[in-house]
Amino acid sequence: MRKKVVAMMMAAALVVSTAACGSSGSSSSSKSESNTGSQAAATSEVANKDKPLVWFNRQPSNSSTGELDKTALNFNKDTYYVGFDANQGAEVQGQMVKDYIEKNIDKIDRNGDGEVTEKDLYQYHKPTADVIMGFNSKVSYKNWDFGFNGRASIGNYNYNGIAANAAIGTSAIFSNSALSNQPKAAFNTNFQERQRQSDYYIQNASFLKIDNITLGYSFENFLQGAKYHGLSGRLYATVQNPITITPYDGLDPEVDGGMDRQVYPRPISVLFGVNINF
Repeated sequence: MRKKVVAMMMAAALVVSTAACGSSGSSSSSKSESNTGSQAAATSEVANKDKPLVWFNRQPSNSSTGELDKTALNFNKDTYYVGFDANQGAEVQGQMVKDYIEKNIDKIDRNGDGEVTEKDLYQYHKPTADVIMGFNSKVSYKNWDFGFNGRASIGNYNYNGIAANAAIGTSAIFSNSALSNQPKAAFNTNFQERQRQSDYYIQNASFLKIDNITLGYSFENFLQGAKYHGLSGRLYATVQNPITITPYDGLDPEVDGGMDRQVYPRPISVLFGVNINF
């Protein structure tokens, strides 16, 4: 009987002790939650402010389990991720295409027959210039002379065939397991297929060119002697194709018929010469 009473007293003491611990833990937990909540409320406006944002239209995941593919995401704790699952991403992407077509239907289906075909192609700008001009100038001072001449073409457009044919995505740079040449347009468009019938590659090819610049020095009575009047002549240096000013992205805006297939630019050359009169 005495052992039973002692056991009951120990059990009661254990219950009280457990309750006290639970009360203390609950109070501590509540207090901790309260503090955490206050801290979260205080910092909610700047959450993730220092993390770069990564957006996935289609969130990479395992097709069987739906679990995120963290390797494909390059997942790390310092990045803030936003995305849709595969089905929702497809719906959003499809809606974006639909909205674009509806908004630009007059530009896409130009003849209004309800179909987008070759009949909707149109002429966009022209290769011939609205204004063509030439100019030259020469200045002389004592024995020195300086001159240049140039041309300008305003209002002409080119089809940048080099970019249209080769700018098909940065992945093509490493095609065939080797580096290959790509125009800079590949980084701007990220096209994965050639867009040869797109007006994207019709570019303003107006230009101003300085064809050559010449600097000369004239002399006379060189090696003059008692019975010899001496030599006269001129020394000069000329630079050809030194300056081209144009908004065109290709190598050279001056192409035949507005179709740019130029692979090599016009060279800049320097010529030194002398004219001598005996």
